[in-house]
Amino acid sequence: MRLGEIYDYLDALSPFATQASWDNSGLLIGSRDDRVERIYLSLDIDTSLLEEVVENSLIITHHPLIFSGLKKA
Repeated sequence: MRLGEIYDYLDALSPFATQASWDNSGLLIGSRDDRVERIYLSLDIDTSLLEEVVENSLIITHHPLIFSGLKKA
């Protein structure tokens, strides 16, 4: 299945347009054209999850990997 199909389905269930202004929901890494063979659901991304993930997987988390803009030091 294509990532874009999953994204559109999730958007229909809970529209990304209704998120709070400070929230960072939606596709953060990847392309809508990517093929997805497995989906992982998690509260956060951590090392143990990343060690389990196989190629062509989608990770859906409650807390985004990148919450606000990245900054240079």
